[in-house]
Amino acid sequence: MNKLEDVARQVLERERARGCLAETTMDSLKRYVNQMLAFAESAGFAEPCQDLYDAFAADDRGSTERRSMHVHVNKLVDAVAGTRAVNPGGMFYNEPDMPTAEEVEAAFGKAGLAGEGAGVFVVVARADAEMARFGLTQSTMGQYRHAWRELAAYLQVKNGSLLYDEAGIRAFADEARKDPRLPEWRRKIRRKASAVLVEVALTGTCEWRLEREGPRAPTEELEVLRADYIGFLRARNLAASTIGLQDWGLRRMLEFSGATTLDDVASFGADQVAAMVGGFSGICTTRSLSTALPVVRRALDYLGEAGFCRAGLSGLVMTPYSQRGGEVTFLPVDDEVRLVQSLQEESARDRAMMLLALRLGLRDSDIRSLRFDEVDWVHDRICLSQQKTGVPLTLPLVPEVGNAIMEYITGERPSSAAGYPYVFVREQAPHVKLTSLYTVCSKALRRSGAVGEEEGPAGMHLLRRTLARRMLEASVTHAVLGDALGHSNPESGKPYISLDSRMLAACALDLSGIGFPAWCGGGGRRA
Repeated sequence: MNKLEDVARQVLERERARGCLAETTMDSLKRYVNQMLAFAESAGFAEPCQDLYDAFAADDRGSTERRSMHVHVNKLVDAVAGTRAVNPGGMFYNEPDMPTAEEVEAAFGKAGLAGEGAGVFVVVARADAEMARFGLTQSTMGQYRHAWRELAAYLQVKNGSLLYDEAGIRAFADEARKDPRLPEWRRKIRRKASAVLVEVALTGTCEWRLEREGPRAPTEELEVLRADYIGFLRARNLAASTIGLQDWGLRRMLEFSGATTLDDVASFGADQVAAMVGGFSGICTTRSLSTALPVVRRALDYLGEAGFCRAGLSGLVMTPYSQRGGEVTFLPVDDEVRLVQSLQEESARDRAMMLLALRLGLRDSDIRSLRFDEVDWVHDRICLSQQKTGVPLTLPLVPEVGNAIMEYITGERPSSAAGYPYVFVREQAPHVKLTSLYTVCSKALRRSGAVGEEEGPAGMHLLRRTLARRMLEASVTHAVLGDALGHSNPESGKPYISLDSRMLAACALDLSGIGFPAWCGGGGRRA
């Protein structure tokens, strides 16, 4: 009797000893166990193993019932044999036991870091405990635990063991990103679960943050070109924001051109450049094109100089003329009243943030970065250092704004964010500082009807300009206006001049000379 036959005998004895299966069910189980033995003999397997289970599960002859029973037999045999095999769905047939709290503490040692040779489930248990601090829902934690079990099964198949392996974990996340069968949310949760596990293994803890997949070129082959370009930009010691803009331009260029290989890039010509310009024209305003198209020219210059394509293509890209300045937009009084009324239907957080912009003129960045220690409830004022200029700014905390902030803090702000220094946080975990208020503001403006669906802009700066308009209507001097808006330079107030119709009237040109004879080089023509 070989090892597989001995395990099969133990499986049948154990199932019969349970006493809960009908005789017909036992007969059916015995038949399928014998099928495994016959299959194993014909395929040359003498003991239980992953390859046997995979082949036996695949031998379904097109029958769903047969496949289901084969997988069930695999599960029973795996449990007795202790082979820690993985089923066709990528999960263990029989989940290994989780380590105890004592085992986890022993593995992480006094330094709080996972020791060499630690099991992956030890790190999983530590990560699970660490994430309990973030107040995630049961369903979200269930998704993380499922992803960790998938990861452990992946390592078992890849390495033949359940030891922690950082390279294997990163490979698991990378393969998930490339797997077209996985929905986006599954790819995202696998990537985040992997990142948490690595952080816990390296530091003993984790800090919740938003994990975003980094930008990439359209294909892996073009990713090499992109990496070269980013290296070139970094060698020039450019700012990270500038490199990010140039990287975005290159990736969109490649996308619009339809290139997927380096040979495609080498064949760039007038048609591909026209496709690039047309692509950017479709996603950018005229003013934005004046920023985007120079980026295209610089990238084409680099590609030509580096030998990726022929030189001189940048000369085919012309930047459109965009007149700077113009009239500054604001909300008319009726639309402002309509917006304030509709804010009662918004969340307490969104209402407070919108009122900070509309009543105090704070910028988007200052609202997001507002800290508890900057709100002086005793003296009814806000004292902050502006994010844009670093210049200190003190503003009165008017009752309408103060009540809205207090309503949010006491009735809506997540309890898990207690101790977090910033007043306004995300509604969903992680409860951290917001990254932008444009979506919040634009949706509220459009829901109120103050801004139409096709109109723009609709960000917090529109509310800031509306406050400036109301102050000018009240005959507030430009010096006071600049102080209230936190301008560090008198020149910063120039765009707001167009909000003051009285000053515009004072600047009107005299048109009385139009139509009268003027000297035009001796011709005597009229101007």
